[in-house]
Amino acid sequence: MKLYSAHSAAHRRLPVLVHHGLSLRVLVLGWAGLVLHGAWVPGLMAGAATIALHLLPLAPGLMLALACSLHLGLSVFTPDIRRWDLRLRGFRDHDIVAAPDHDGALLRVMDRLSAANLQGAA
Repeated sequence: MKLYSAHSAAHRRLPVLVHHGLSLRVLVLGWAGLVLHGAWVPGLMAGAATIALHLLPLAPGLMLALACSLHLGLSVFTPDIRRWDLRLRGFRDHDIVAAPDHDGALLRVMDRLSAANLQGAA
């Protein structure tokens, strides 16, 4: 089972689900992986930090170690970064859902949201 947190906004029909776990896309691509996940501002901030890191006059081995640790740190904290970015864009947090895949998590979240709407209307 995987954990997902749900975030909804008034301007979106379906909630956005954030998978809790290491992001392989960000581990391999670094800041570009964050941008591909939809977190533009944090991704571009990490890109600026990467460029600043490469401008430092360091030994190549140390530069490689710092770049790898930056990629690893970004990939570990990708769920927190994405949730922060969604909150900045006006999304509301909902429950954390356990499901085997993304579609199952979306189904559970939609079921909970529709049940809450029916209870609120009654």
